[in-house]
Amino acid sequence: MKSTPTSIFAHAFYMMCINGLGLMLFPSLILDLFGFAHGELVWSFRMIGVLAFALGVYYYQIAKHQIVALYSWSAWLRYFAAGAMVVMWIVGEVEWMILLFAAVDSLGATWTWWTLGRNEN
Repeated sequence: MKSTPTSIFAHAFYMMCINGLGLMLFPSLILDLFGFAHGELVWSFRMIGVLAFALGVYYYQIAKHQIVALYSWSAWLRYFAAGAMVVMWIVGEVEWMILLFAAVDSLGATWTWWTLGRNEN
């Protein structure tokens, strides 16, 4: 359970199921659950779900085919996403619950970095 592909598989599952399918199929439920305002723009969150699902499929393929050249990129981009979420919260564009998503991305990226440092590819 400590290998780099396993950490990326976990992120793929999170992206496809929680962010992807969750926002595509049940956007109002997900947004209300986390206290995010959405008004009549539910379609835009469905589109974000589509994109998250697509990214999750890419992560899955990276892990499945052990595309080692993209392992560190996956961690860097998850840190970038978490940082962007924190900035959006700081400037008041999103509610504090976004920090939970930032934490999940940061923890997953740290797991990947840790396994890379141990050469557990």
